[in-house]
Amino acid sequence: MMEEGKNSTSDFESVSAEFPPLMTFINGICTLVSVGIAGADIVAVYVLLKCRRIPTFARIFSINFILSDAVGSLSFFICQLLIFAFGMNTELMHNIRTVTVGFMLNIAMMSVSCLAFDRAMALRASLRYAAFVTKTKGIIVVLCLWSINLIIVPPTMVHGIKTYCPSMRTCDQWNATKLTRLFMLSIIITSQISVTLSYFYVLKIARAHHRKIEAMKRMAYIENTNTRGVVSERQFSTTTTLLKLVLAFIVTHTPIVLHLVVFETNIDARNDLSRRIFHAISFMCLQANSIISLKIYVARFKECQMMLLVFAEMFCKNYTQRITDLRMDVYNIVVSTDHGRSAAQNTSVPNNATDTSCCQNSKE
Repeated sequence: MMEEGKNSTSDFESVSAEFPPLMTFINGICTLVSVGIAGADIVAVYVLLKCRRIPTFARIFSINFILSDAVGSLSFFICQLLIFAFGMNTELMHNIRTVTVGFMLNIAMMSVSCLAFDRAMALRASLRYAAFVTKTKGIIVVLCLWSINLIIVPPTMVHGIKTYCPSMRTCDQWNATKLTRLFMLSIIITSQISVTLSYFYVLKIARAHHRKIEAMKRMAYIENTNTRGVVSERQFSTTTTLLKLVLAFIVTHTPIVLHLVVFETNIDARNDLSRRIFHAISFMCLQANSIISLKIYVARFKECQMMLLVFAEMFCKNYTQRITDLRMDVYNIVVSTDHGRSAAQNTSVPNNATDTSCCQNSKE
């Protein structure tokens, strides 16, 4: 957020004597918001770890996406605190912030790409998908995402520092981090393109499946209908919910992608006030996406609502009845009376019946 400043030859030289009031205000707001986002993300990770009815890959990639967002927000807050509160307004500090926040942005965008691709597989090859998906495979994919960035980013940083920083007092930080920035930019652009293409592909398939499911509901002999190739409504409802998340991600991340492209290709505009304002707006869009994503998970997945209230009840005992109602809904429990006593039993679901307990029904 706060600007990188001029091309200083010293790591410890202040890159800007003072900031315009507007930029100082925006930086302060974004710094405070980042604390709230990091805290909310940590709670969301806890809630998703407790959820069991969200499809495996969707849950694992969602956790990785939210976790990377939490670490990125926390890294941003720490860097901003050092720059503002401790006066470390140096070229080195700006580059540390750029690399750490950019690293987490890479992980987040790659996670959403996997999430979109997972939904495409779930709809396109539903039978093979069910046999393929395991928790272990999902964790392996997540580890690969982190490994790619960890293997490439640190070595490129070390190479750049060795090449352009012969001493700590004489260092071209801009060129030293250029290779790393270009790698992260390439990942961001590739992820943005893949997410966008996957979104429209999944949307097309989802609409076709929606028509099939609605047609099946209208057929009186649904048990005898050949449903090969039609996914369960649990998978379908998850897909429609995550499509909303992916769409919000595309819209809110487009400004930062455009900014990074301009930033790397037009160095003369590096310190222009107009670019700084656009950078601030694009970063605020990222923070808005964090809030929107969390709201989608809680609003659309009933199990997330239930687990969030279970977490909240550790501090406030006012949600018992609401938790009970949600648990009955999530796990398809029917309450009946037998000789004046209440008993709960699981509802049997026919093979071709729809399962809407994962999330709320959505009409797309």
